[in-house]
Amino acid sequence: MNLNKKSLCALLMVGIIAIFVSGCSNTKMGVVDTERIMKESPQIQTITKAQTEQYTQKQKDLTEKLQNDKANMSDADYQKSVNAAKAELSGMESQFNSELKTTIDKAMADVSKEKNLSAVVMKDLVQTNQMGQPTKEQFVIQGGIDITDDLIQKLQ
Repeated sequence: MNLNKKSLCALLMVGIIAIFVSGCSNTKMGVVDTERIMKESPQIQTITKAQTEQYTQKQKDLTEKLQNDKANMSDADYQKSVNAAKAELSGMESQFNSELKTTIDKAMADVSKEKNLSAVVMKDLVQTNQMGQPTKEQFVIQGGIDITDDLIQKLQ
C-alpha cells in the first residue's frame, strides 16, 4: 500500500511537470533596447527635459540658500544643511526615476499584451559604479521579439 502511494505521487508529479513543460513551449519573449527608448522616444525626452530643468533649479536654489545661510551657521549645522540638501536632491532624483520607469513599464505592458508576450527583458542594464558614473552591461540575448520600435511608437 505504501509503495502504491509513492508510485501514485510520483506519477502525479510527472504529470504536473509534463503539463508545465508543455505550457512553456508557447513562451514568447520580448526584448527592449532601453538606450534607444531613452534617445528616440519624444515622450521620454520631454519628461527627462522637464525633470532635468526642475532638478537644476532646485539644486541652484539649495546652493544659494546654503551660501546665504553659511555665515550664520556653525560648521556642524552647515554640514547638516548640506546633507539635508543632498538628501532632498537624491529623493527628487529617485522620484523622477520612478516616474520614468512607471511610464515605460505601462507602455511595455501594453505592447506586451498586444503581442501576447510572456515576458520582456532589457537588452542592456545601466548601473552606476562606486564613483557614481554610469556603466552599461550588455546581455547576450538570442531570439525573442524586439519590441523597441513598438515602444517608441507607443511613447510618442
